[in-house]
Amino acid sequence: MNIEDGFSSLSAIMQFEVWFLLVSLASLIFYLILTGKINTKGLFLEGNRSQTYSWEKAQVIILTLAFVAYYLIQVKYSLHSGELPTIPPEFLLILGGSNLIYLWNKLFSILKDRRTSRV
Repeated sequence: MNIEDGFSSLSAIMQFEVWFLLVSLASLIFYLILTGKINTKGLFLEGNRSQTYSWEKAQVIILTLAFVAYYLIQVKYSLHSGELPTIPPEFLLILGGSNLIYLWNKLFSILKDRRTSRV
């Protein structure tokens, strides 16, 4: 057996193990969410007691999950090149802008709560 054959076999085994680990973790998290052991109640609601829907939280979560899905698909297609895929600057701007909107509204909400508690 050639040493290159050994490394290619080892590489294939490691790729399988990594994908198995990722799929197992995703399945476990999905199962725990379905059984209620991970509490997702109020995930999209405001942090205060008003129980109103938070569009900022929703857009951050949705865009982050979309970015993760896109990147994992790119990783799958670039496995044979041996390099991680590059992240397009547009995605970084969209993700950064999404987080900025969330943080700005969170800061505004905190300052508004402090102002009303002083009065």
